[in-house]
Order: sequence, then C-alpha cells, then structure tokens
Amino acid sequence: MADASGGIGEKITLGGTTYYYGMTNGASYVPITNTIAGIYPTGNYVVATGLTGSSQTVTVQGDNQQFGSFTGFEIVNTAPITPAAAALALPNAVMLSSDSAIDVTGPSSGSITGPLTIGGNRLSLTGGGSGANTAYSLSLGGSGGVLLAGNPTFDVANNGSGLGTLLLGALNDGGAARTITKSGAGALTLSAAASSMNARPAR
Repeated sequence: MADASGGIGEKITLGGTTYYYGMTNGASYVPITNTIAGIYPTGNYVVATGLTGSSQTVTVQGDNQQFGSFTGFEIVNTAPITPAAAALALPNAVMLSSDSAIDVTGPSSGSITGPLTIGGNRLSLTGGGSGANTAYSLSLGGSGGVLLAGNPTFDVANNGSGLGTLLLGALNDGGAARTITKSGAGALTLSAAASSMNARPAR
C-alpha cells in the first residue's frame, strides 16, 4: 500500500458519502474522515456513522491513479441497547388441542388477550424473563376468557430464583364440571371472576 506522502490518492464511498485518503504502510490504525476531494490525508480505515438499512454498497477506486486498494471493513452496531424488551401484547385467540408450551424470554411480561380454549391438555409455561433469575409473567384470555373443554393442567416454571406467573382470565366450563391441575414451582393466578364454573375444586 502506498503512503499518502507519495501523492497517491484513493477514495471509498460508503453509505452515500465519499472519503478521500492516501494509504499508509504504517502498522497503526489511522481513521479516514476526510470528505474533501483532492486532499489525501494518510489513513487506512473509514469510520462511517449513521448507517441504516439491511445492506450497504462499498465502492473503492483510485482518485488520481488507476487502482484503489481495500483490505476490509467492520460493521459495529452503535444503537443503544435497552436493558429489557417492552411487554409483549397480542390480541390473538389461542386454541390448544394437544400438550403445548409457551416461553416468555426477552420481555418480562406478556399477554394474549383473545379467548383461550383448552381441553384435557397440559400447558407448560417457561421463561427467561429479561435476564437470569428475573421474574416473568403471561396473561391469557384477559378479555376473551378461558373456555375449559376438558380437564387441563397448567405447569408453570420459575426462571431460576425469579418467579414465573400465569394469569388466567374469566373461566368458563361450558356447563360441565371441570378439574384444573396446577403443577410446577411458579404461580397460577385467576385474574377475573369465572363467567361459568360448576362446583369442583381445583387441585
């Protein structure tokens, strides 16, 4: 690679901005920030900020010579990282016809507010919350209620020492006595009065 002192100029275009420079044989990293044509300060890597989108085009060429040289580039995400994702809320209905599992990891809480229909199946709830040993929760049937088409099992796991909680909306047994089985170290909470529930205890 040529030294800038030799008058050999090159340019690189990245993210719509063209940077002009003269390459250096030095071992140290020298940033290229000049955008003025005809001036070639010594440098060997470009710092391009404010780039967005899923792809970028890089063009390297000689400015006062035939060839341009290029070794490589590095993409660094400088966007701020939030400590925890926002709570997830979905309006969907959920119908379970077989044993199923839901995992809540990233956000510390979530809700699926449409009606939940569950038969004699096991619903397992796990989660990593917003990090190790953090509490998490999931609300199901918050506005649509929970229709019991059989005798379900709700298995709620903790996230290490963080409490896992499943909150169920208004229960509806469809006119038949049902048995609800709770398992796992987490908590099961009935967050609304039942809309229809024949007498049979939970276990």
